[in-house]
Amino acid sequence: MAAYRGRLTFNPSPDARRAAVLILLFPSEEQVSTVFIERVEHINDKHSGQISFPGGSLEPGDSSVEDCALRESHEEIGVDPSSVNILGRLSPLYIPVSNYQVTPVIGMTNSTPSFFPEAREVSSILPVSVQTFTQPDVIKRMDMKVQAGITLKNVPYYNVKSRVIWGATAMIMSEFLQLIRDDASLPPSSSSAPRL
Repeated sequence: MAAYRGRLTFNPSPDARRAAVLILLFPSEEQVSTVFIERVEHINDKHSGQISFPGGSLEPGDSSVEDCALRESHEEIGVDPSSVNILGRLSPLYIPVSNYQVTPVIGMTNSTPSFFPEAREVSSILPVSVQTFTQPDVIKRMDMKVQAGITLKNVPYYNVKSRVIWGATAMIMSEFLQLIRDDASLPPSSSSAPRL
């Protein structure tokens, strides 16, 4: 799966809603891990039941995408915003099906957080070692039925703990992994990305 870097074949709609997600990095069993959520099944949610990073729409009280990502992560999985050190952003990504322009924010905590799912939005919480995504058998392809009468052919996805991570979340993770690979070839003093 190539790094998408947010360069897709379509441009954001002029009325696209701004949103942010948090790629939270934390130590776990001597490795660096991140966390995903499984969204609650809901008839009005175009991403119902999918695996995603914690996040959501910018609200009037959010002064930045970083504030939004931290607020949403606190609401959805109980992570204390004051415990998160913001490292940077990835490329904004437009999601046509829900008309969101999503900015991924990278943050890090010095210890493993205690996660508390918000039952109305989060069905389950999925902590995963970042190293898992480097395994050769984690990248799969299959036909995806996205809605009645529409099936996408040969879609790449990550198979993690028997869960399917695809679409925008897979694109974001792909860019993050490419950032790590690029970082490995740079001198420590010239990189701001986390070393894993």
